[in-house]
Amino acid sequence: MEKENPFDFSGKVALITGASSGLGKHFAKTLSFNGAKPFWLQKELRRWKNYRGT
Repeated sequence: MEKENPFDFSGKVALITGASSGLGKHFAKTLSFNGAKPFWLQKELRRWKNYRGT
């Protein structure tokens, strides 16, 4: 019998605040890696552009 993966977020949408740095950035990457579709919020456009490399 196969065990269910408790970190499988396939088909889920994750709302993440502060996604361009710190814990928010870590959670965004981790949830995305585990199948979630992240919806990222960031109040500082400069930091967001630096994160995205634009």
